[in-house]
Amino acid sequence: MTQKSNYDPSQAGVQMTLSAIAYADENGDYAATKTAIENELAKSQYATGGNWKLVWGPGITDKNLMYVAQNQLNPDRYSLAIRGTDFDFFSNIKEDFWVSQVKYPYATSVGSALMVSNGALFGLQNLQKAIDPSLGQTLEDYLKMLVTNSSVNLVVTGHSLGGCLASLALIWLYDTIPTWSINANNMQLSGYTFAAPTAGNSDFANYFDAKVGSNCFRVVNPLDVVPHAWAGLSTLITKHIPTNVPLLIDPIIIGAAFYLKFKGWIYQQLDTEIHLREVQIPSSVDYLDQVEDQHDANSYLYLLGAPQTDLSPPSPLSKYDKNITL
Repeated sequence: MTQKSNYDPSQAGVQMTLSAIAYADENGDYAATKTAIENELAKSQYATGGNWKLVWGPGITDKNLMYVAQNQLNPDRYSLAIRGTDFDFFSNIKEDFWVSQVKYPYATSVGSALMVSNGALFGLQNLQKAIDPSLGQTLEDYLKMLVTNSSVNLVVTGHSLGGCLASLALIWLYDTIPTWSINANNMQLSGYTFAAPTAGNSDFANYFDAKVGSNCFRVVNPLDVVPHAWAGLSTLITKHIPTNVPLLIDPIIIGAAFYLKFKGWIYQQLDTEIHLREVQIPSSVDYLDQVEDQHDANSYLYLLGAPQTDLSPPSPLSKYDKNITL
């Protein structure tokens, strides 16, 4: 895999595990989902080692979910994990495909043309409204309380749509924490996103990279379709991702790329990209099955060399891996 200066593979495994746990009992009621997250955090066989505890949330608004976990061995370390798409929820699907662009509203620079997808901004604003029912606090309220008397190291993470929303949540925190009437130096922010679709245009990407830099890592399976939405759609065809694109799907991809260009909704991925190694699935396997398998949370854990979760079947990549030794 490609290494960046501050990138920590073991930390990536922990954060991907926390991102996967955000999917726990995703179709249950609030109490069941909270209990499921707590139970998953307690499992010592995961990369998280049973050392993380749910301390805020889950906060849920319009089917967007996030939670905060604290590392019990290093109590100043927290993670904000944001759930990705649940296709049982129309609002999640809308956020994935609502690709028209709107101005990013939290920028500290004046007159900038920072544009993000309507769907991603809608998801972020849902998360901003989410409340932990037992604490009666939004995420912002909770973080203000945390940093009043102590230093906090917060990692923002998520998989798929959750990764896209994690990047927006991270830059929102960078931009707004200085206005919170707290000691901003008490909050150290970083991010690990996985399989994230593109959040915004080139001005937004450049703004994010200049402000956050190598404090956020965008971890990508090169054979995963999702990180190519909505920047790089044409590469799905030219680079055969995850395999040769079927003739019935080829014009859909070309049409989507043309439509985005025609509307002027040009996207650019964030920098600090970490490429995981490729495990090619034979072309005899159905294309859409390959798309799902390469994007799966357990496949990301497999490629990271981290234990997979019990939340979904084991990644099929191990069956086709020609280099089992990571």
